[in-house]
Amino acid sequence: MTNFAMLSSIVIFSCITYAVGSTPSASAYRIPIACQWVIPSLVVLTITLWPESPIWLVRKGRRVAAIRSIRRLYGPNKKVNEEALLQGYLYRRPFPRTIHVDFL
Repeated sequence: MTNFAMLSSIVIFSCITYAVGSTPSASAYRIPIACQWVIPSLVVLTITLWPESPIWLVRKGRRVAAIRSIRRLYGPNKKVNEEALLQGYLYRRPFPRTIHVDFL
């Protein structure tokens, strides 16, 4: 789904840039710049509505909050075994603390 969203946004933005690129007015650069601010604006406006990550909550020892987050993510009508998910989150491979990049 993420790849589809990225690809479709690239295609849409390319079409917008192509459509206004030959315009001899200031809108040739203003419209593409304004389009780049649409998604970040939606993120800023809705970030407080997003639930916390259940994986992060479990690793911090907040099981009750993790169960609440799972219920919010899956919706009230889904039959989900929260305890099984939490156990899976506990035994996942931990995130790497450092990243080593070697260019040679």
